[in-house]
Amino acid sequence: MKRFAQVIFIVFAACLQTTIFAQCPTNIGFESGTLNGWEGALGNVDATGTLQLSTSSLPDSRHILYKASVVSELDYYGKFPVTCPNGSLYSVKLGDDLTGKGAESMSYTFTVPSNQKEYGIIYNYAVVFQNPSHQSFEQPRFTAKVYDGITGANIGCSSFEFVASGGLPGFQLSSQGKDVYYKPWSPITINLSGYQGRTIRIEFTTNDCTKGGHFGYAYIDVNENCASPISGNVFCQGDTTMTLTAPFGFSAYNWFPADFSKVLGTSHTINFKPPPLPGTKIALEIIPYLGLGCLDTLYTTIVFSPDKINFTLKTSIEACSNATVDLTQPYLTAGSDSAIKLSYFYDAGGLNYLTLPEFVKPGNTYYINAINTSGCHELKPIDVLVIADPTINITQPAFVTFPKTVDITRALTPSPNVTYSYWYDKATTVTIPYPTRVDTSGTFYIKGVNTTGCINIQPVSVLINQSDPVQINAPTVFSPNNDGIHDKFIIEMIGVIKLNNFSIYNRTGQPVFETQDITRIWDGKFNAQPLPIGTYYWVFDG
Repeated sequence: MKRFAQVIFIVFAACLQTTIFAQCPTNIGFESGTLNGWEGALGNVDATGTLQLSTSSLPDSRHILYKASVVSELDYYGKFPVTCPNGSLYSVKLGDDLTGKGAESMSYTFTVPSNQKEYGIIYNYAVVFQNPSHQSFEQPRFTAKVYDGITGANIGCSSFEFVASGGLPGFQLSSQGKDVYYKPWSPITINLSGYQGRTIRIEFTTNDCTKGGHFGYAYIDVNENCASPISGNVFCQGDTTMTLTAPFGFSAYNWFPADFSKVLGTSHTINFKPPPLPGTKIALEIIPYLGLGCLDTLYTTIVFSPDKINFTLKTSIEACSNATVDLTQPYLTAGSDSAIKLSYFYDAGGLNYLTLPEFVKPGNTYYINAINTSGCHELKPIDVLVIADPTINITQPAFVTFPKTVDITRALTPSPNVTYSYWYDKATTVTIPYPTRVDTSGTFYIKGVNTTGCINIQPVSVLINQSDPVQINAPTVFSPNNDGIHDKFIIEMIGVIKLNNFSIYNRTGQPVFETQDITRIWDGKFNAQPLPIGTYYWVFDG
């Protein structure tokens, strides 16, 4: 990838929500794991800043689908998640970080339900860029358009364009690159009230600079939970309280009655005890950060349902400390109504989604919200408890001197109901065949598994000192003539060594003497007969 001193990088993500009981456009949020229903285009930007785009089949190298992971993948420059933090599973990367006057777009067309007088969309975005010294029309840019599919007219300030420039509010300097600035996730509202039955088109576009030296790309996500941006407006038989929750990410919130006669609250949520009368209309003024969207007012109407929700949830489950737990398993909610929709949160307020409830860590309390077809809902906690790991008490063995070995099974004080095994590596892929006689220095591993399947792996260190250097001395000449001088061929060993075999050969390679006993000596004979004078060769194996 070609790098330049001045780079523009634009990141956008849209998380859309529609009003209560609205019909979700099919796959508007990519939750089928595909880009079905979306239209794509690829092309270039010319010297005048005009885009030349042609229809593209999705996905392609500049329309890439991302799936949320257990460990959130972060944007390189902004260090924010590349998938929208609204509980959805998929996001799309629009564009890439290659330079060369590239341009790309994607769009979705839908119809506002004819029975929805009040209808709105909220999208969230994050932006990162470095400001090059080009003219405005030459800059890389990101454009979001929301317009009437029939007239082509833009809808309010929900359509906007980000172009690299100085002094943009809400931006922070990135630690990556030179003069790279970013703005974390922020929301924008699209007020579609009065557009019932109308066709609406949402379009996102990114392009490089016209000179070809700077790039831009986007992340896009759509929330397929087609409920009101204000949640919790239904109370049911037996409910004594009601909590309304606003969409996240705005600078400030003001709650009002329908006549705006007084401020009811100024936080992200508002609690009523008892619930307001059915039919009561509540207004919410959402205030964006300075220069980043429009002040807007959302409405919700209090609804009473004679139904009751039947939501049964286990109060706790257990898991090993190094395992994960799937909170979506049906047995956890066995006995509940069949037609309930579940969502998963970190907090009791139901504000922070669990992106992947299938993989949560033990040692925490999580929260599951259930809502039925009447809008009755209930939020309950579930404790994910930690099962104690098997105990492995190790006393590091004393060092020994070769050729002694170490029995690492004796380094362990065993516990009942725990099975132990011995390994060369921490990943426990290579087993030690003879743990009772380890003959090399190093770090080895003992693995314990208890009756619940929990695992504990601990190291044990073995130190085997080498003995003093071994010397083997033997005469170069001896005379077995029984004169009492050099009559025997005797080898001398200095140091610690074990003899495996000692043999002597004549010049033709025939063995004339062999022993495994170091105390046995050679008298120059073979089969009790003296051998002729000559040169002989010995081999020591130890």
